[in-house]
Amino acid sequence: MKSIFKSRASGSGAVMTNPQGKSVLEKISDLYESIKNAETRIAEAKNKEAKTFVELREVKIPAYFKEIDNLKPLKDIPHLSDTTKSFVYDWLKESIYGVKKQIKSKYLDKGITYENTAIDKAIEWLDLPFVLKNESFFEDDYFTGTPDLISEDRIYDIKCSWDCFTFPLFETEIPTKDYFYQLQVYMHLTGKKNATLVYVLLNTPEEMHWETQHNYDALDKKYRIKTFDIVYDASVIEDLQKRVLNIREFIKTIKY
Repeated sequence: MKSIFKSRASGSGAVMTNPQGKSVLEKISDLYESIKNAETRIAEAKNKEAKTFVELREVKIPAYFKEIDNLKPLKDIPHLSDTTKSFVYDWLKESIYGVKKQIKSKYLDKGITYENTAIDKAIEWLDLPFVLKNESFFEDDYFTGTPDLISEDRIYDIKCSWDCFTFPLFETEIPTKDYFYQLQVYMHLTGKKNATLVYVLLNTPEEMHWETQHNYDALDKKYRIKTFDIVYDASVIEDLQKRVLNIREFIKTIKY
């Protein structure tokens, strides 16, 4: 396999998921600290042959060293979250087999099916008459992505809400952190310093029989479009780049 890992903008949230628990290096450090503490206790003991100190010297300290020996071969493997690992495994399989993983859900189906309609509505309701849907693919050494809309000074990414109950009418911050990272990558790839995440609430299409039919035409557009502005943050990109490099090192340790 010759592909080198690059994070899709849409996958940046998975890349940035923080791992739970301690890394192997942190566990090794803790074990050495436990050994140091045990040896100090033994050295300061008046009766070093007491059962407690014999157990420390002959059982616990050797067990700590054994655990350290078991961990040492793993110390150079980057500490990634299970979410990140799952994302990497999927990327590897796509690269090996040449097949893109298909994720099925009614929410995604609606978003994909009515992507163009949502973009057109966003252009209309945001009064962006000179902006067309972007078809250009962007890529650098770390990331790839295709933003929905690119204006002179801003990136727009459009999300089609499932219904009024998933539409973020009352939210004051981005509901999904993943989209924050996605737009940071889009800005990085295009050189823009500002971005807007746009949620659009569309009527239920008649052909979507598995969804309760809703018509929102009578509502003011303020109830059907919600925007969240984001400013480019170079430190976020630096963190993402480090994660990409860590993932590349992790991939080298995978056996298959």
